[in-house]
Amino acid sequence: MTKAEFIRNLSSLIEALPQGEKQKAIDFYCEIIDDRMENGKTEEEAVAELGSILAISQKILAESGQNANYNNYYKSSQSYAAPSHGGWTKDWFGGLSKGWLIVILVLTSPIWIGLVAGVVGIIIGLLGAVLGIVVSLFAAVFALAVACLVGFISSFIVMSTNPIGGFAQLGASLLCGGLCILLCIGSVSLIKLLVKGFRSGYQSVKNKIHRKGGVAVG
Repeated sequence: MTKAEFIRNLSSLIEALPQGEKQKAIDFYCEIIDDRMENGKTEEEAVAELGSILAISQKILAESGQNANYNNYYKSSQSYAAPSHGGWTKDWFGGLSKGWLIVILVLTSPIWIGLVAGVVGIIIGLLGAVLGIVVSLFAAVFALAVACLVGFISSFIVMSTNPIGGFAQLGASLLCGGLCILLCIGSVSLIKLLVKGFRSGYQSVKNKIHRKGGVAVG
């Protein structure tokens, strides 16, 4: 059991206590866990050495003159962890221990590894497609810019022998210049939009990870 799981489960078991007393008890056991971790214990070992979380909650409630309300714990908690024989830590996740979960993950690895690889492949493919579009847009901008510059210069040469053809070429070069400017503005706007989208998605995932990893004491 991790420190966060221990605190969450203990908080549910001593819900009947006033907020101040509950926080004081949680802080006390947090300090014990931190001290043992500083002495070289792992997080799981430090929590396991505390003993049964049910016994701890009974002791806290008895010292505070409160009655334990275990129904609240079992309804609100999604998992329960307690030290078992042989040094294993048992996480109640559908009645399966971590050992069984590892075995299941290994046996089903061809399936979920394939799925993960497929998702990663799709993401890489999408990124490649987006990059290809961006590169194509800038290639078109470059081509239009070259066509505008060459056409504009050569139109004056053509005018000396064929005024109508020269003016037509001048108009075409200016049209290429206008399209170049519009496409350039669109390409820059698209890049800004993509960067903003990726940044927003990254921040959203980061915030969700922080919220799941945080310790909530209510």
